[in-house]
Amino acid sequence: MGADVIAVTPSGRRVVVQCKHSGTSGRSMAPNALHSLNGTARQVHKADVVIAVTNGGFSERGREFAGEQGLHLIDRAALQRWATWGRPVTEILSLPAPDAPAD
Repeated sequence: MGADVIAVTPSGRRVVVQCKHSGTSGRSMAPNALHSLNGTARQVHKADVVIAVTNGGFSERGREFAGEQGLHLIDRAALQRWATWGRPVTEILSLPAPDAPAD
């Protein structure tokens, strides 16, 4: 149903992640995958933060759609910074650090 990972931050925010593997390095994630993710992440999975991850890239049309809909994108370069060099996903996406858990 459009979610490979569903996580909850310490403050209770739901994060939905959809991952797409491109068999050919550098190939763009199809815009229809972003449309599908957008259609299920918030409505079905009640996401506060929606992330699409690919080992390829995103087309200009896909990036525009993501910006309009508030989807966060992680392409090959960002994935490498996250997975290889251990950069926090909040840094990769330029998001504020997670809130501390409520007492």
